[in-house]
Formats: sequence, structure tokens, C-alpha cells
Amino acid sequence: MKERITGFYVANSIRMKRSGYQGSFLIVEGPDDSKVYKRFLDDHTCRVIIAHGKQNAIDAWEQLGGVQAKDVIVIADSDFDRLRDIARKSVNFLFTDFHDLECMIFASAALDNYLDEFASSEKVKSFCEACRTTVREHILQCSSPIGYLRFISEILHLKLTFEGLKYDKFIDKKEVKINVSKMIRKVMELSSNSSMDDQQLEAELVSLKSKGYDLWQICCGKDMIGVLSIAMRRAIATRKESECLAEDIAATLRLAFDFTMFTQTRLYEEILQWQKETGRSILHV
Repeated sequence: MKERITGFYVANSIRMKRSGYQGSFLIVEGPDDSKVYKRFLDDHTCRVIIAHGKQNAIDAWEQLGGVQAKDVIVIADSDFDRLRDIARKSVNFLFTDFHDLECMIFASAALDNYLDEFASSEKVKSFCEACRTTVREHILQCSSPIGYLRFISEILHLKLTFEGLKYDKFIDKKEVKINVSKMIRKVMELSSNSSMDDQQLEAELVSLKSKGYDLWQICCGKDMIGVLSIAMRRAIATRKESECLAEDIAATLRLAFDFTMFTQTRLYEEILQWQKETGRSILHV
């Protein structure tokens, strides 16, 4: 069913809901986004609409009047838009602070709370001493080559496939270090129509990395959580694979991300600005 949903469909559903309702509508990309943002909203003054995709959210916003739609606000993942100098569309079309919502959560105290609860404090201490950095920063660095490859695929229109990527096939479980050549090979095995070979991709990755992009804009939250799931098996905890599945970690981090943490984001400040300019209120007071 969701494959048939378009921006036109999303816009029409809002038009129909406007009848007899004077509140606002928040359009988000997917169900996981909705689960997080709904906790921060006043459900008497705002309804969350799931667009099932970023392009659907953009199309719906445009069909509803774009910046002129005072009762509509969109929150979409930044993805690589900031790195590509794609400007924010308006005060009512907002992007996550970092690459995606998962990255925003990963950068917050939600990760620290997760590690306090599920990781081994002794292992975390030893791991950080060995790496000379924090768990958060190490995972960010480890995930970055995957993010760079995703960025290369987008800017060169390679259509590489990352769905189904098995992180444990190219990340060392003990030291949580990535083998970039193996990572590229695994992505290439999933991708049937790439116009570049492994060596060319690795050269592009090295070249792009030298530009010094902000890794919080490069790294994908899904990859960071995937790396964390591997770290939990041995490096910073001793857990069975079934006890630290990426989807379970993601759900736990979402739950740990509370309103106080959200108020520390740039996205929160931008919502406040939208409320000020429109005279509307959607956040819990």
C-alpha cells in the first residue's frame, strides 16, 4: 500500500482533514520519525502525517502551497542536502540537525544512557583508552567510509545498493575497525548495475574524504547503529547477536531521546521560530 502513496495523496489527505479542524499538520518521512516527534507535540493542536518518503513530503508541501501553507510544517532528514548546498526551503520546511533523525539521537545523551544501561562500564573504559576517544566518536569515524560511499553513489548517480548490507562482514568485532576494501566489495555484490569498479570507488572515497566534510552530515544513522550493534557483542559489552539487534537498539535510542534532549537541537529552535512567525503552537509547553 505505501508504495502507491504519492505527494498528491498526502496533500489530499491533509485537505480532507482540514474540514472542521483548525490545528496544524506536521509532515514527516516515516513511521519511526512519527514515533519520536509525536511525543513532543500537543496532540490537540497538531496532527502528524506520515509521507512515506522524503520526496512525497516535498511534493505534498509544494501542492499545499509551500511557504504559503501556514498550517503545515515539514520535518525531513537532511541527508546530504547541506553538503550539496541545497538550501532550506522555508521557515515551514525544516531539516534534521545532522544527516538524519537517528544521527541527532546518537549525538544526544540518549546514547550515553543506552551505554550506561546495556554496555559494560569496564569494557567501555578500556575501549576508550585504547582508541583514545569516546565510543560515540569512534563509531562516527568507523561509519564514515560507508557514509562517503553513499554520498559518492548519490552525487555520481551510481545507484549503489546498501539495503541488506551486513556490517559484520567488514568490521572487526574486537577493535570495531572497518575494512574499507571489504565494505566496497560487499556493496558491489549487492549492486548489479554500477558503472565503476572497486578500485575506482575506493579512489573516489579517498578523494572525497580529503575534503574534510562534517562527519555528522556524512554518516547515516542506520550505519552508526549497525556499528554499535557489533561493538556491543564484544568490544564494549559481551552480548549475543540476538541481544543487540540494530532494530532493537534503534528503538531503545528513540525511547531514550526525551523532550529535554530535543530542546538542545537546532531543529527545536527552528520550530519555535515557525511558531513565532505563524502564531501557531504545536509543541508541549
